[in-house]
Amino acid sequence: MNITISKTSAMRAIIIFTALALLVWAGSLAFSTGLPVRWFAAPTPIPQAQPAMQAVTAMYSADPASERSAWEDKVCLGMTVKGCSVFRAMYAPAIWTASTQKNEASRNHASSCRHA
Repeated sequence: MNITISKTSAMRAIIIFTALALLVWAGSLAFSTGLPVRWFAAPTPIPQAQPAMQAVTAMYSADPASERSAWEDKVCLGMTVKGCSVFRAMYAPAIWTASTQKNEASRNHASSCRHA
């Protein structure tokens, strides 16, 4: 009894075997590097409870309608004494001025729109 296999059937079998071997290899590589876990992991929330994040949030939410010293104190809650000194000396004046100018520009724009 002779078993005959055509050339196209043999090539098809070799291609399917190679494709399956590559698929198994790629899957094992993906699992070994933890790729599926990273794809389906929940996003990491921004840690607002940490003092540094609270300081940054407070720093960029300056309200010119309130007192500057109260804003600086709120920002400094999440900083070291030295960091607070640097903030008050170098960054607070510029951020407060920019915030005030932005607030004034918004008021001027709003009043000019009402008059038009």
